[in-house]
Amino acid sequence: MNKNDLLNQYIAENVLRQTSQWNEDGSEIFNNIVQIFEFANHIKFVPCNTYSKECYLMEYFGDVFLVFDVYMLETLLEMNSIALNNRASKDMEKLAYRLLSEEYFVMQRYAVSLFMALKFKGRSGYHYLLQLSESNQKTALTYTNVQQWFVIAHEVMHQYYAEYKRENPDYQAKRIYLKNVLVRHGFVDADTNDTINDWIEYIDKNDSIVEECFCDSTAFIAVMSVLSKRISIPDLATALFLGIQHLRAISYIKTEAHILSSQKFVGEDIFLHATIRIIHARYALLDHISDEYPDHKSDASNKLQQSFIQYNEKQIDSIVRLTNNLGVECVNIHAENIQTESAIQRFILDLIK
Repeated sequence: MNKNDLLNQYIAENVLRQTSQWNEDGSEIFNNIVQIFEFANHIKFVPCNTYSKECYLMEYFGDVFLVFDVYMLETLLEMNSIALNNRASKDMEKLAYRLLSEEYFVMQRYAVSLFMALKFKGRSGYHYLLQLSESNQKTALTYTNVQQWFVIAHEVMHQYYAEYKRENPDYQAKRIYLKNVLVRHGFVDADTNDTINDWIEYIDKNDSIVEECFCDSTAFIAVMSVLSKRISIPDLATALFLGIQHLRAISYIKTEAHILSSQKFVGEDIFLHATIRIIHARYALLDHISDEYPDHKSDASNKLQQSFIQYNEKQIDSIVRLTNNLGVECVNIHAENIQTESAIQRFILDLIK
């Protein structure tokens, strides 16, 4: 078995999907990004289609691979469509059941995966499929394309961080910037530091949040420099910020799936990590627009504020309520063992199509 076979076998452990509704695998975008970041020309791009919905770098037999899951794009397109529709809360609840079912399927927790799949199937159809205007359908596609650029650029920057962080003063500058953003915009009291002092301590002690925000802001700049030629700055900012919020929602659901099944994550506070990343994204985008596209700052600021408020009210709150209720409802299901024959697995996958 050669190393390509081993790589494919590793990816397949995330459970391969048989079909995809997204026609582009991201390779053309990756090639364009590598032209911007020449240090990345040794990275090999590997598209896949799995229920894990992840994009990540991995080293394998001395080579660096960027594994890009096209199912992430299908999910982002759904989430963009939901965000553009007035019935976002109901649609997000339905989608959350499916994402939970998929996560449990990957975890081989088939009893609870089936439970979530039946919950998903029992909900009424997506409202956005009936109500989304043709204009908003096009907007959802545009946003998803922007987010595809961002996700790939963000992962490429992780390789830059790995290779050059010790030589780059921008890295420590990002840590300082993060703390300044929290103070400047009132998330931390500048005098007493009492409001959320643990946030400052978290930034000081955790390189991971600095790395994520460094990769985010650098990817923002790269994507906007290319796509601003055909997409307005406020729309680009909205698409990028929505993308970060979608990724936060997906991560929250994955984390809750493990917590609900008593397989708790150990280590960093993933919820605090996500919150700081969202705040950073909002103001890093606005600061960059203020510097490079000042005529668009006011419009972009209004759009990001509206996006932040609506997403928390309609999407995040819906997910939190749902998972809180499931904590009681699923208490006995996690102890169940059901057949793992392929027929049972196919039944679950048919339910969540």
